[in-house]
Amino acid sequence: MYRGHYRLGRRHGHGECHFPNGDEYIGEWVNGEMEGAGVYRYVNGDIYEGFFKENKRHGPGGYQYAKNHKLDIVVYERGIRKNAVGVRYSKTGKKAREIMGEKKGAKISASKAKDITRSICGGLTFGELLFQLRERQNHGANRGIKWHC
Repeated sequence: MYRGHYRLGRRHGHGECHFPNGDEYIGEWVNGEMEGAGVYRYVNGDIYEGFFKENKRHGPGGYQYAKNHKLDIVVYERGIRKNAVGVRYSKTGKKAREIMGEKKGAKISASKAKDITRSICGGLTFGELLFQLRERQNHGANRGIKWHC
């Protein structure tokens, strides 16, 4: 079920889609595809908030796991995590690990985690990136990743 804007009979602009499997997407659409800033909530409770292109995660974003609330901040390319450095934060955000694609690495200092995060997010903190995404979408913080740092 889709609720939102259309152009020429296709989803276009801001909209919200509830998929038959229970997943939902709230965000920008272009010519019927998820494209731009958005939040994808999986039926298992996991959440991705970031950018999309051609219905796939694309660009910087955060993936928060429902079962342990850890947060991965990484760059995606056409739905796949780029084999580049990212950060996995603990539930509290006080502990961090370096990650490479899907593989977690060594524990890192808070300052190194912030430096990596800023490099992923175009010089912004993850909180600043979320703020910009949410301003762009006007969907509110209660629909996306919960983050306190």
